[in-house]
Amino acid sequence: MKICVIGTGYVGLVAGTGFAEMGNHVVCVDNDIKKLSKLQNGVIPIYEPGLEDLIKNNVTNGRLQFSSDLPAAVRSCDICFIAVGTPQSEDGSADLQCVEAVARDIGQAINGYKIIVNKSTVPVGTALRVSEIIAARTKHPFDVISNPEFLKQGAAVEDFLRDGLARDKILSLLKESRDLERALSRLVLNRGSARDLALVRDTLALLPAFQKILKGMSSGRLAFLGENLPDLSELVATLKSRLVEDIP
Repeated sequence: MKICVIGTGYVGLVAGTGFAEMGNHVVCVDNDIKKLSKLQNGVIPIYEPGLEDLIKNNVTNGRLQFSSDLPAAVRSCDICFIAVGTPQSEDGSADLQCVEAVARDIGQAINGYKIIVNKSTVPVGTALRVSEIIAARTKHPFDVISNPEFLKQGAAVEDFLRDGLARDKILSLLKESRDLERALSRLVLNRGSARDLALVRDTLALLPAFQKILKGMSSGRLAFLGENLPDLSELVATLKSRLVEDIP
């Protein structure tokens, strides 16, 4: 998958590097040019065992890049992670200015279906707020998921990579389910026998519940879900073989 991580603080840097290590193509975005230059050259602003070597290896292999061009990164990705800071306000609440600013930028840059994952530590209701901000600026479809990361310093890389495969799988399944949903909807509108259309309708009826489960999973349940969910790719292949001709 192609992934964009906005914010190269502790969470964003570990997450972006971890996803690259798992074989994804990742662009980490930040507005601090000096920091990005150092990262591209292997100078790490934080200490975390194993992180420096992973960054250097993945930059060398071309799977990890650093950029200040947020619109380009959003347009080129399948999944966009928001990992900017949410410092405490004077009244003790989380300051969401950076999260909301990023949501505005994402909404203006979207060029097709995207999964937006909020990894910043935010209060309940922020996903809805982010959705509203993005929806006000685009007609393209998208999903917003809340998946805050609570990393243990000194073991962040190990913890992320351990749970990362399940997390990676779940995001892939969500994207595939949305792609399948749109393809089947087009088929219903365009052609198909009564048997085919019945199968399509049954599948479409199940997909929203499936997507809701994926979007609602917390980090602590990712591994269990990743091990026990069937691969949606098999469902896609089965449907294609049973439907008339092909799915556009």
